[in-house]
Amino acid sequence: LEFLKDMVAMANSGGGTITVGINDVGNGCGADIRSALDFDHAKYCDLIKKYTMQNYTDFELYEAERDGQPIAVFLINPPDSPLIFEKPGGWRSL
Repeated sequence: LEFLKDMVAMANSGGGTITVGINDVGNGCGADIRSALDFDHAKYCDLIKKYTMQNYTDFELYEAERDGQPIAVFLINPPDSPLIFEKPGGWRSL
């Protein structure tokens, strides 16, 4: 759910990218990114709708490489209207 909040915040701030597998100095760190890449796009959309009551699908997830290491890149576009969390949640509510 924390990652979902980051996605919504990025969308609401005009869009951008979130990368998984890059360390604090910007290098590929060899992290296991498979769980991020294997998570179905529709599942992300369903979770966003569950907590914001809005349909938002305008993001892409793809695999790239940094320093010879695989990374996951979420390209997030801004929504037509702000996404507002209307339902409280925690990791147990997923």
